[in-house]
Amino acid sequence: MQSIPRIISILSLVSLLPILSQESNKLLRRPWIPTATADEEQSYNKIQSRIKNAESFVVKQDRFGRNFKLKASGTIDYILDDLYFKKFPDKDNTSLAYHEALSLSKNGFWLESLHLLEGILLCERLTKNNSSHLSSIEKLATQKKNEILKSNSDRSSDIYPLTDPYGCYVDNVLKLESSQYSYSVNVPLDWSWIYFRDKSEFSEKSESISYQVNYLFKKIQADPPINVTDEEMFLQKYELANKNELFLKEPRIMFMIGVTLDQKPIFNQDNYFMFWDNKRGLTDATKRSLKFQRKKNPTGYESKFIQVNSLGLATEILVKEFYYWKRGKGIFLALSYPTSNQNQADKDWDAILQSFIVKDADVRIY
Repeated sequence: MQSIPRIISILSLVSLLPILSQESNKLLRRPWIPTATADEEQSYNKIQSRIKNAESFVVKQDRFGRNFKLKASGTIDYILDDLYFKKFPDKDNTSLAYHEALSLSKNGFWLESLHLLEGILLCERLTKNNSSHLSSIEKLATQKKNEILKSNSDRSSDIYPLTDPYGCYVDNVLKLESSQYSYSVNVPLDWSWIYFRDKSEFSEKSESISYQVNYLFKKIQADPPINVTDEEMFLQKYELANKNELFLKEPRIMFMIGVTLDQKPIFNQDNYFMFWDNKRGLTDATKRSLKFQRKKNPTGYESKFIQVNSLGLATEILVKEFYYWKRGKGIFLALSYPTSNQNQADKDWDAILQSFIVKDADVRIY
């Protein structure tokens, strides 16, 4: 019977050991357990908050086939991947274009964003028909434009060459406008704009004269080859590979807008074309090698030359040229195309000239 109290005493002593151990162990006496519990709760709350705030989205396409994310909140982010390409804004959807401009700016493409914003403001001016009321998009675009200009005030010399002219799609035409050179012109809708990131690629400024040139182009769908054997196709690809080319460049209809400011008048309406001949490298030797010919017509000049591609195939190219020069300001319009596309190119050229306006002259050219 004496063993029972002894057993109870031993069990009591064993049950007290954890308490005694906690009191003697400094690590266990520190309040680390409540702290760890609080950290776990905080981490859990953060994760739950992120899950709750994470927005679902769907990927949609605009009228040009470019992808953007439409989030549940209604915000829009353009996907600026390898499939993205730049286009002018559409008059009927300037809100979407504004979100595209925000996406470009957010990802460091501030020049492209500024160019797009200028086009959006042109669309808004064309929409409101001289009304003084500012739309919500016009206010937002102006605010973003001013923000970009302020943030890049040290690059002011680059801004206007790289963002002028700007444009807006209206129905079936692209309306281009230049604030720097005060002209406007309409061109066909399905043409692509060649963008530049460095003004030295297409402009130059000197003490006597400064110039700038921009391009629009339309690829021509080549007819499928007739009676071409597999061996001939292989040889063609082999020859292209030897020239470090992946494919044969497609023929294009190319529209060029060149502008000049003549600080010390050298040219006039009769010899202004000589400046652009020089810039295009049309020396006497080059003209002979290209079999270049030019004749004057009621709207300017028409040129003809032979273009040879990397496989040695020759194509006859026609170039319609128009030159405007007044009080030291010159504007050069040119449309080049293969003779096989002459009918369509003639229609495009007539439409271009009929819409061309130089604002400081306050007259329509044709």
